[in-house]
Amino acid sequence: YDKPSLFDLKVTSSIKKINASKVSLFNREIELTLYEEYIENEYLGWKETNKYWLDSEGFVWKTIQYISPKLPPIQIEVTKKPAT
Repeated sequence: YDKPSLFDLKVTSSIKKINASKVSLFNREIELTLYEEYIENEYLGWKETNKYWLDSEGFVWKTIQYISPKLPPIQIEVTKKPAT
């Protein structure tokens, strides 16, 4: 992003818990809670909503995140929780 030059783009954000529901991930369904993070940069007029689906232990199984006004969202779905 070079017109205008934007280094260290500052955004305001707020997050809220939406609801718990069964989410289909590949070949199974998992009970996950959706959280939405509203982000905004007034200078650019950029507003987006990031979404995170967490299990009861706080592990993020699925996410859709906006990291730049010039890029499409990043979408991640975890197929298997890492071993601890």
